[in-house]
Amino acid sequence: MRSILLVFLLLGLTAGAARADVPSFLVRATPAEPVAGDSVAFVVTTDLPYSCWGVQAVTCGVSDTTGTISVQLIRRDEPCLPPSRRVDEACGVGPLPAGHYTVFGVLSGFDARENLIDPPDTVAVRFTVSAETPVAPITWGLLKARY
Repeated sequence: MRSILLVFLLLGLTAGAARADVPSFLVRATPAEPVAGDSVAFVVTTDLPYSCWGVQAVTCGVSDTTGTISVQLIRRDEPCLPPSRRVDEACGVGPLPAGHYTVFGVLSGFDARENLIDPPDTVAVRFTVSAETPVAPITWGLLKARY
């Protein structure tokens, strides 16, 4: 009975360790509080655990109120050495109309066993594009008269 429990414990530790080197990542929209008419970009931030991994491709887009940014990693033909390094990848989607949006970040192409992630890791964040605040036109003469 103890040996069966030990085998299951080791299998559980091995399965957990197999994904331990897969990087976690964050997704955000920039600027942090966009206004309609602002040029918006989606940014993925991740820590790659070894120097031999790099970014192969970044794609993004918006459809209605759903955005996506996909980052594909590739193992380069060089020694895999620590330490980890931070990677920030941005992809511009241009001005967005006012509204509530959800952005899905997809990280693919990386696995501690050097296989593709299946399925890819996905993170979702929400953000709001505010309506433009009208600014009353003012002339130099009016400004001087006020002050």
